[in-house]
Amino acid sequence: MSTDPNDSTPPKDQRQAQRRQAKQQGRARRAELLLEVEAKEKTRHEYLEARVEELEARVAQLEALMNQQPTIQSETV
Repeated sequence: MSTDPNDSTPPKDQRQAQRRQAKQQGRARRAELLLEVEAKEKTRHEYLEARVEELEARVAQLEALMNQQPTIQSETV
């Protein structure tokens, strides 16, 4: 039993309230972790999209260079 005379909550109810609070804290922490993971995934996705755009631009540059070079290649063969 509780030693506080002003505490009228039975020990069983206190334990249940503590368990509910612990569960809620666990849910809140899992939600925070999920949001962190989603934010990291979004950042990674945005980075990869930007990198793909950079690489596509570079490929276009190289293709343009190759298209300018056929006369040189045919002259050396």
